[in-house]
Amino acid sequence: DGPVLLWNRSANTVAPVGTDVGTAIAFSPDSKVVAISNLYGAVSFFTVDTRKEAFKLLPAGLVTALAFSPGYQLATGESNGLVRTWNPERGMPLESLNHHGSVSSVAFSPDGSLLATSSADRTARIWDVSTLGGQELARLQSPAPPSVTMSPDGRTQIGRASCRERV
Repeated sequence: DGPVLLWNRSANTVAPVGTDVGTAIAFSPDSKVVAISNLYGAVSFFTVDTRKEAFKLLPAGLVTALAFSPGYQLATGESNGLVRTWNPERGMPLESLNHHGSVSSVAFSPDGSLLATSSADRTARIWDVSTLGGQELARLQSPAPPSVTMSPDGRTQIGRASCRERV
């Protein structure tokens, strides 16, 4: 185990980003920043060009999943079941949502209004995060922990063979 490695395709070089082992990684929408969570619970933001740390968030638990919205909000999923949306530039949480198990994945819709989450509680959930309060719109149960992603057209796809429902 070692630091996260960043491959520069045009220069065909590989270089470490930070010194900590990463538990989750996400690129910003403009690809200029990479967010990396570590085993100590911090989420560090590094500029891609310089690989220097720009700022850091300190969520409550171990971050197991990260995703940026198109509007530069960050979603964190934590091992304690907490999902948060953040304004990373201000270091402030915007929403707190709950699962009953370690969060395995988070994904925003292309317009940033919906957030899909999945957890060890064997649920995938769809949240409306366009307004404060984070209303749960759908909950899908699975025999095994699911994973989620958002399709480019904004329809949520539950990425697990044992959970083939669509919202």
